[in-house]
Amino acid sequence: CAWEESQFWGGGSVRLEEAGQAFEQAGATLPKSVEQAVAWFKAGDVRYALGQFGRAVEHYWQVSTNYVELPEIRQAVGDHALYQIVRVATESGDLAAGESALQLVLGWYPQSYFGDRSLLVFGQSLGQVGKAAEARQLFTGFLQKFPTSSLAAELGLAVARTWQQDGDWKEAASEYDR
Repeated sequence: CAWEESQFWGGGSVRLEEAGQAFEQAGATLPKSVEQAVAWFKAGDVRYALGQFGRAVEHYWQVSTNYVELPEIRQAVGDHALYQIVRVATESGDLAAGESALQLVLGWYPQSYFGDRSLLVFGQSLGQVGKAAEARQLFTGFLQKFPTSSLAAELGLAVARTWQQDGDWKEAASEYDR
């Protein structure tokens, strides 16, 4: 209730903190189950919303790695938790954690809704820190492997932006045309 109230009814950060404490308590006391994994996932969401990136990543990693033997959890939230790690880690500047989560989501869930989205978020963060060539290599490699991705057009635009970031206007224009 505290989570919902903080999000939709103006409860603010006080109610959000209460929600985080409740989710963390549930995660710590419930037996290993789908409910426990969801509690840790929501605890991560709260910490992310509060800007507590380290704690958010920690909670998402718990979901991603502590329940791999439970197929119902892997199917329900495993790929989403890895995507959240990519988002939080890149937003906080922890590219190493973001890359680790990206590799896992692409390896463990190659057809996942969150795979190409994770790649796009991570690649864009590479471009923002001046690593346009690395981002371009990541995008083009993914597009070669998964040409029918639902984000193929957006990834193509991202490739064009990397050429633009490198100041290669001819290649950028060519990619934008494509």
